[in-house]
Amino acid sequence: MIVALKIDPSEWYYYNKEIYDYFHEQQLSISYSISILSLVNAWGYFICRKLAKPFLPVTRPRGYERQRLLDAHYQKNKNSRKASDPLPPEVLNQAACKLNQANFNWLFLSVWLGLRPQEIDNLHETELWRVETPFMGRKVFWIFQTKVIALPPEDRWKPIPILYEEQEFAMRIIESGNFKRPLVKTMRQYFSKDIDLYGGRKGFTDLMLSKGNTIENISIWMGHSTLDRTWRSYKQKMKFHL
Repeated sequence: MIVALKIDPSEWYYYNKEIYDYFHEQQLSISYSISILSLVNAWGYFICRKLAKPFLPVTRPRGYERQRLLDAHYQKNKNSRKASDPLPPEVLNQAACKLNQANFNWLFLSVWLGLRPQEIDNLHETELWRVETPFMGRKVFWIFQTKVIALPPEDRWKPIPILYEEQEFAMRIIESGNFKRPLVKTMRQYFSKDIDLYGGRKGFTDLMLSKGNTIENISIWMGHSTLDRTWRSYKQKMKFHL
């Protein structure tokens, strides 16, 4: 921002509009713009003090300026690729006779276990998953989350209890090794253009809620660190369950 505007820090206060224009052009969010302003104001104060120049901080955008920044950021999000629509079991089953078996099996694992695409691919590596039967004969499927790099390896394992016949079938698919990630063109050919390889995972929360499971448990099965992540990104807001 500093390099692009070529304005002396002691003059920033008088060029608020030019700074807001820069944020508008970049289509930055309000929160990110304010974070940038906080940083450059601190830097501008430091530089001006070193050079014995006056400094007035750039104020936060308000009123009209705030609204046009909001509109620009909204337009950016509107034009960007949106998240996948859910892939429900019934839609997958309708395409079963058209898909090859390995592709169908891959999507079946996504729908009934709620796994990330990379996690499904990793199931070909036997050291990245295991099955335990800790109590009352109930199987628990454990999978290593390679995407979660902020935690030590021992904390990257997530559990998924095997509760339904479809999940038992999913375990047999994993043991057989007969599953392969579908191509993007395959997904577009047999499903809505708004459903991608995350479709099964996107529908997993509501599928499990429809069967009476709690969102606290579902969040753990999906490997999320917070309930907010599950609710905000994976719960269909207009769908309810009785």
